[in-house]
Amino acid sequence: MFANLSIARKLAIGFTAIALLAALIGAFGLQRMSTLNAQIVEVQDRWMPAVIILGNVRSQLGDYRIFEVGLIQNYDKPDMVADFDRRMAAAQTTTQESLAEYRRTMEGLDDRALAQAAFDAVEFYFEASRRLIGHARDGDQAAAQGVSDADSRPRRRAMAQALEELIASNTAQLDERSMAANAAYRRAFIGMVVAIVLVLGGGFALAVLISRAIARPLTEAVALAEAVSRGELDRRIE
Repeated sequence: MFANLSIARKLAIGFTAIALLAALIGAFGLQRMSTLNAQIVEVQDRWMPAVIILGNVRSQLGDYRIFEVGLIQNYDKPDMVADFDRRMAAAQTTTQESLAEYRRTMEGLDDRALAQAAFDAVEFYFEASRRLIGHARDGDQAAAQGVSDADSRPRRRAMAQALEELIASNTAQLDERSMAANAAYRRAFIGMVVAIVLVLGGGFALAVLISRAIARPLTEAVALAEAVSRGELDRRIE
């Protein structure tokens, strides 16, 4: 049936088939790239910033503890007490803002129970610290030291452990998603290479088929013309 078509139709069919193959490989590539892009965006915009934020929180809480110790040691110096009080308030505000940013960044992704445990531990620590600050303002070092030893320090240790567990969990998730993105990239690359090879192979086969379909009647026409020139008038194209 294909052999009986006109040359124009044969060329039209060939070009259409090649265009369809190109469209298929384009659609395949877009689908692969879309999946890969979604994974990369999640890693870059959510998991990586979350790990960085928690690292900042840990650093901020370390500064807060230094100010807390300084407050206790300088309880009898009102200017120093006021200065450490101001620094602690600023560090607490920064920490709470960082935790709020973490919540927004990781909404629906992280381990909620683990994250809430860390948030509660931070607030529990700040609650003890506020009592410590009150005693330091009153110049009562013994009471401030007692709160530090009995409440603030143990709560800080519990808070540090909760934060470390959350950081470890998020770091593991970050690594897992990074590896998944790398695997998706490899699959996309291999898939594109295979698709290109198939398209090239299909295009070559189609080109051969069309060239033969076009060349055959032309060859027969030339042979007929030569036969007629020799006086063989009973020849015709099959």
